[in-house]
Amino acid sequence: MQQKKILKFCAWISILISFSVINSGSFSSASPTPEVYELVELGQYPTLFARDVQVKDKIAYLTDMGFDPQGDSGLLILNVSNPQNIQKLSNFYDDGLSHQILINENLAFIADNKGGLEVINISDSTNPVKISTIRGTFNDITIKENYLYATDWFDGLKVFNINSNGSLDKVGSYPSTKNLQPIDFIDDYLFISGGDSTFIFDATNISNIQCMGNLSYDMKCIKKHYNFGYMVTRDGKLLTLDISDLLNISVLNELQFNGRLIDIEFQDNIAFITNFDGGIFACDISDPLNPYEICRFNDGGRAMDMFVESNIIYVADAEDGMEILKFQNKESKNIPGYSNFFIISIMSLIIIKKIIKWFPLDCSTRYLEQ
Repeated sequence: MQQKKILKFCAWISILISFSVINSGSFSSASPTPEVYELVELGQYPTLFARDVQVKDKIAYLTDMGFDPQGDSGLLILNVSNPQNIQKLSNFYDDGLSHQILINENLAFIADNKGGLEVINISDSTNPVKISTIRGTFNDITIKENYLYATDWFDGLKVFNINSNGSLDKVGSYPSTKNLQPIDFIDDYLFISGGDSTFIFDATNISNIQCMGNLSYDMKCIKKHYNFGYMVTRDGKLLTLDISDLLNISVLNELQFNGRLIDIEFQDNIAFITNFDGGIFACDISDPLNPYEICRFNDGGRAMDMFVESNIIYVADAEDGMEILKFQNKESKNIPGYSNFFIISIMSLIIIKKIIKWFPLDCSTRYLEQ
């Protein structure tokens, strides 16, 4: 009988030690298991063809390319404080074809492919008012300091001074027949896509903008993050760039995706990428020379541009309208509602109770008798 008790004792001690070792991670592999992430949908607002989105103080400013003067087209202003119950505050529509939007204080600047370059006063989110319009077929815009740079489908690059009342004065240009479209700044150089190439412009002298060269990639977006440049292209490439010399850029890494990449935004060492044919990707770029995809979200929409803030991604998703996603760690696959520590603690108490039952603590009296 005593032998059986000893065997049971040893068995239970072995189980206790095993649980403790597993919980401490002593038998994990040499390289730690990477965290598993996911993109989950928090909410959605349906529109005809969502094109671009900016968010400020829990208010989303969404451009939609649809044709519905009484509905959800043009500029939509939405309260997104509760992603599960998005509230429309107002919209502004004047028979245009709204593309890109930028928010600068109480002004919204919209590149409208049909209605021109529009300036909207949004100080009252329930009543947007147009301030001015510059005629043209504008595709994309960017702002640096007090200047707005815009690409016109038929007339190249145009530069405008932003006046205090929101009106625009043209102060520079670079005529082109290349159908210039996406436009982004890195330091003092402009990068503009012109079909199968990306042109680099020196914009330090606005009255005399010079083309300094080109890259043989059809850029959709380029941004600087820490000391590297990252470009996404129409043919599905994520390029890591050496931008130490902006007139002699070299490609350090090329990651190929299926589909047409549109936009890239960053949060710490994570790059979020919209894919017109494949949803949203999140990539780990902690090693710029070896970026890799860690998760994606694709519910069949056609992701265009996005806005990222504190792990929340607002996506202009074409016919699916605006979608709001959250980037997070995947939930643990343990027993729902219970942590590893809790489970190990309970098991340990059960085992200790068994040991005490089999071996009563009468040792002290025995030692006293001796």
